[in-house]
Amino acid sequence: MNELGQQVSLEIKGLTKSFGEHYALIEVDVIWRRGEVCALLGPNGAGKSTLLNLLSTLQAASEGEILLDGQALTRQSASDLRKSIGFVGHQTMIYGALTALENLSFFAELYDCWPSGFNASQRQKWLLEQLRLVGLDQSAHRLASGFSRGMCQRLTLARALLPEPSVLLLDEPFTGLDRAGIQQICDLILKAKTRGATVILSSHDLESTQVVCDRALILKSGRLQGLYTLDKGSPKGSLIELYQGSVS
Repeated sequence: MNELGQQVSLEIKGLTKSFGEHYALIEVDVIWRRGEVCALLGPNGAGKSTLLNLLSTLQAASEGEILLDGQALTRQSASDLRKSIGFVGHQTMIYGALTALENLSFFAELYDCWPSGFNASQRQKWLLEQLRLVGLDQSAHRLASGFSRGMCQRLTLARALLPEPSVLLLDEPFTGLDRAGIQQICDLILKAKTRGATVILSSHDLESTQVVCDRALILKSGRLQGLYTLDKGSPKGSLIELYQGSVS
């Protein structure tokens, strides 16, 4: 393991989430390190989306704590968390009345993540480059209301990556994408990994997930069933076997 991979990025201790009498997560403990990509696997209702919602601060835990760089999320400011944690969920969180370029400009202002010293022209070129990375540069001036599900997904990812977050959370990131779009997303995940980000993703596209992931976390009925290191030299069926074992 290299020096980067030895550094703890994100940790959860005794994480529990209940909705009334129903427990979606029960006392989950996990440590993630910098520069790793981890898959969340498990049957429907296992707690995968709930875990991502808690990590993204969209929901509050019932018990336990989440530590980012050793500090509890509850002790960090909302503005700092917006920059540190990027989230792509089922809700795209983009504005249909704005163009793709305007959406990114809005979020760059919100996150206060413009490159230092850039003037207006340089900022626009920078935003266009972010759109190019997700294959949307030719649609920069189109209203997002006319975008397909896959295009919205890519724009949401571009938005999440603007501040170069140290943690990137992806809930079904490959939904609605063709093979070229999936490859673009995989490339961006690996790029985030290379700069030291921790990427945690849930996806039913196990073949694409296998390509980018280092570990797989198995959830079932809200409980952690196991955490497995993936062998890049193994057949692609290894992740499928883990998933099949989680739903049996």
